[in-house]
Amino acid sequence: MFRDIRTRQAIGYAIDRDLIVETIYQGLGRAATTYLSEQLGGDEGVASVAPSYNEARASELLAEAGWVMGEDGVLVAESVEGVDPGTRFEVTYWTYQEDEYKRLAEVTQNMLAAVGIKANIQLMDNPTYSAELQGDKTQLILRQYGWDNNDILEWFHHSKYLPYPNYLGVNDATFDAMLDDANYSTPTWEERDAKYVEIHKYLVENWYPWAPIRQPAAVFITRSYVEDFEPVPLVGSTATVTWLKVSK
Repeated sequence: MFRDIRTRQAIGYAIDRDLIVETIYQGLGRAATTYLSEQLGGDEGVASVAPSYNEARASELLAEAGWVMGEDGVLVAESVEGVDPGTRFEVTYWTYQEDEYKRLAEVTQNMLAAVGIKANIQLMDNPTYSAELQGDKTQLILRQYGWDNNDILEWFHHSKYLPYPNYLGVNDATFDAMLDDANYSTPTWEERDAKYVEIHKYLVENWYPWAPIRQPAAVFITRSYVEDFEPVPLVGSTATVTWLKVSK
């Protein structure tokens, strides 16, 4: 179903991240279109080449990829790479069984339905989910991760990690060489960050293996007499810092 990059990009355009942050998360966190925390050097400027919410563009890309709208509002393959003509765009949608992810899956399910993709949600406990990701039945998934270094891109996408944790199937010698150079042949952090910007852009533009949604927030609550406390986010999964004082 997802072999054509235009189909994967369409999903990125179909997701209204700002709406998700404002409704499900009450404004906490950051709508994310890239694969790294905004605090990391490898994220700088990458959003300029990443899909963001545009439902019309999602529909255009799906049509370019060979999908046509069926009478019941579900896309049907006409000339889609690797998909038999007449196949409905109906997939299993895995996520965690926790309430947060169930709600997020339901909201994104509706957004995908708006462009003709029927996603059937299947909730799993964490051990089952982890085990299933190591198999070969993955279609559409919703999951979380957090890391405080650019090299999370290597962990999920370098071909040496096929089939797991590179369960998304990225297999690209050029991309591997870029990662190896940045990780093992670059003397300074600044140079490494600059190379990771290009790595990050290459992954988005040439593969777009998954569609980011949100970067979580950290909320600090202290007594009012605590002064001169400046939280410094060190964890890559943390974006927004909310600083709230309460009275004594």
